[in-house]
Amino acid sequence: MNPFALLNPYRWLAAAVLLAVLTAAYFGWRHQQREIGREEVRAELAKRDLDYAQDQAKEFQRRLARQEDSNRETRTRAERAETAARRAAAVTGSLREELAAADAERRRDSSAIANCAAAEAAVDLRDRLFRWADDAAGELARYAQAARLAGEQCERDYDALRPR
Repeated sequence: MNPFALLNPYRWLAAAVLLAVLTAAYFGWRHQQREIGREEVRAELAKRDLDYAQDQAKEFQRRLARQEDSNRETRTRAERAETAARRAAAVTGSLREELAAADAERRRDSSAIANCAAAEAAVDLRDRLFRWADDAAGELARYAQAARLAGEQCERDYDALRPR
């Protein structure tokens, strides 16, 4: 064996090229592993984002369904209130008819008031006051009923929009 064989520049060049190729291969493999890790992280983040979006969509559907139920219940209650108001108006109308009939009978019976104009004026005033009070009470009841229904609707909407 030649002692100068180790000093051959071609061998050193081949060793340097081999070292460069192995270094490049190692760093390429390392870069590829990093990219795979990044892709796994990106996939996990995308999955988490998708799960969050699906949860939000479910929550939106739940809230929407509860609001629709609330609206349906409010309509039902309003219809019941309108029916009750119509019945009350019918009763009021029949009472007014009875009062008018009694008033007509009173007017026919001249001995009951002894042709006293002051008594007749007082009875007329009382009738007008009762009618006015009855009308005002009916209007107040309608307003109170509408306010109560609106308040209940608002409360149900608030409860529907709150997270569980």
